[in-house]
Amino acid sequence: MFKLASAPYDPLVAPADKGITPLIDMLPLQNAIDHLRRAAAAADSMLGHEESLPPATQARIDFSLASIDQLLIDPQGLPGRPWYKNLVYAPGTLTGYGAKTLPGVREAIEQRRFDDARAYVGRTAAVLENYAARLDQIVAMARTAP
Repeated sequence: MFKLASAPYDPLVAPADKGITPLIDMLPLQNAIDHLRRAAAAADSMLGHEESLPPATQARIDFSLASIDQLLIDPQGLPGRPWYKNLVYAPGTLTGYGAKTLPGVREAIEQRRFDDARAYVGRTAAVLENYAARLDQIVAMARTAP
């Protein structure tokens, strides 16, 4: 195909075969994302009616939301860049400051470090579950408000 598509003045060469990509179980990550979608929808719905909450409850909710982004941080950081601790977004290793989403998983797959990819699926799922759980707690605070 490459030979047929190639122009004589600019020949194309087929990329080298990198072998078979092993199976990486993304189910923990998918489950965490599903939980986060449900929790975010419930929180959005609740926040649409927050003016009816008692001031003390609103203050507790505001306090919980103020630090919620810290839940996306993993103390070990990213492979080769332990100073980047956010597992949902970070500058890419080869993109300068261009952001990569789910960098621990994505870059490990792109760089064919499949053991790292498997590890970061679990670690990323854990931080997303913690984030969703915090949203669930915030919704519960609103529901139990007097």
